Amino acid sequence: MIKSLSISNYALIDNITIGFEKGFTCLTGETGAGKSIILGAISLVLGERADTKVLYDKDKKCVIEAVFCLPHNFSKIIFEENDIDFNSDCIIRREISSQGKSRIFINDSPVSLNVLKSIGLSLIDLHSQDQKFSLSDNSQQLHFLDNFITDKSIFDNYYRIFNSYSELCRKKAYLQSEYEKINMEQDYYSFLYNELYEANLSNDEDILTEKELSVLDNAELIKEKLNIAINLLYNDDSNVVDITKTIINNFSSISSFVNNGVKLLERLEDIKIETKDISDDLIRLNNSVFVDLEKSEELRNRLDFINKLLYKHKVNNVNELIEIRNDLSLKLSNTNELYIEIEKITKEIEFLYNDLKHKAEILSKSRKSCAEIMSLQISNILKDLGITKNNFEITVSKTDNYTITGNNFVEFLFSANIGSPLAPLSSVASGGELSRVMLALKSIIAIKNDIPTVIFDEIDSGVSGITADAVAAKLREISKNIQVISISHLPQIAAKADAQFLVYKEELENRTFTRVKLLNNKERINAIASMLSGSNVTAAAIENAVNLLGF
Repeated sequence: MIKSLSISNYALIDNITIGFEKGFTCLTGETGAGKSIILGAISLVLGERADTKVLYDKDKKCVIEAVFCLPHNFSKIIFEENDIDFNSDCIIRREISSQGKSRIFINDSPVSLNVLKSIGLSLIDLHSQDQKFSLSDNSQQLHFLDNFITDKSIFDNYYRIFNSYSELCRKKAYLQSEYEKINMEQDYYSFLYNELYEANLSNDEDILTEKELSVLDNAELIKEKLNIAINLLYNDDSNVVDITKTIINNFSSISSFVNNGVKLLERLEDIKIETKDISDDLIRLNNSVFVDLEKSEELRNRLDFINKLLYKHKVNNVNELIEIRNDLSLKLSNTNELYIEIEKITKEIEFLYNDLKHKAEILSKSRKSCAEIMSLQISNILKDLGITKNNFEITVSKTDNYTITGNNFVEFLFSANIGSPLAPLSSVASGGELSRVMLALKSIIAIKNDIPTVIFDEIDSGVSGITADAVAAKLREISKNIQVISISHLPQIAAKADAQFLVYKEELENRTFTRVKLLNNKERINAIASMLSGSNVTAAAIENAVNLLGF
């Protein structure tokens, strides 16, 4: 149960603390006084998202702190998994800075929003004003039914198989798409690959071919220049080689008489050897160069062919063409591999589908079984709430498709009068009847799931008179098992509460603040009398309030 709630710098609240007790607590006050603000603060400590709009003073941070007394059977697992100290009193603190940053602490340990939500769902079931209209939504009706099922492993087992099944179906669809795409382009890919394969390309072939062609195209000029060089070095009467030999012969006779003569002689010998080597290389090069018009034409045709391929595939060199050829080869070989992979996944999907059907059947049976019990319980509670001739039935049927929630369609059917046929709740129930159905739902689910606190925001909307008395009695009855907090405008509801808080506005120094006050017996009489007769409280209203309160 929630023991206390402290709020600072939130909406119209500067700083308040509310202490709650076991049993039934009612919050009353004029419309717009700030009752919904208090619910908003509670929502924040249960995991709702926040922004800077909640700040009363934009220069200060907002702090909301709630203290919960955990039931003796509360699970410690989530505390242990997130390294949070576990105490019978659990303190949740939410801080929102002026920059919009939010920090969350549980027993002074920082936690994420998801962890807060997980714990919050086990602490309070909070009913908002518009939630009763969700009863018109079949997916929400399914959600309410599932909340009644205590064995959550049924859902976990189904979710696990469904997620695996869905992932494999997505994978198969992707592979099938790729296979069909490749298959459609198979002939074209084969043509491109064969063309490049038959081209018999080699790395850097375009560069090497251009060089070879350049030599052939300039063969006559090359040989002419080489012959001149060879003659000057080796063949002419005054060639460099012979001149070098003569210099060496002359200098050798005096090399011992001059400074560095020996070294100079060695250098001349090196020149002679190098000159001879160069001459030999030039001769070999000259012998390797031929004027070959046929070869030149062949290379030119090859180069033209390569350039056409480069243009066709929009690449710059032969090496990139070779990469394309290899990619095409891989694509063509992958077609068969894709087919084998698709066949394998198809078998896995068939296996998982059978398992999915089995898990869905277990889930469906559990829903149908709980639907019968839940229908009877809701119908009995509705009788206590003044719909004495009601007929309420939850139907569970099967659909053709499997979704994350199974393959069931859930519908709440209702009839308020004898002789009236059952019809969808959304089409036949009045606002007051919807409120009472929601009260019945919330009460049995909270008790069934051991939720220690349930908060109702005007669950009594659309009811009055004797029906209001019945709703008040039911809220008090529920509060014997769990803590009940209700926001109400009805005096019958407020009178049945163990404790009553008045939410009101106060103006100080040109600012408006929301205040909350725990009423004593005298103040409760006046507050309920005001609810009965308005601002002009009469003696009859006072007397009526005393009777309602049983003082």
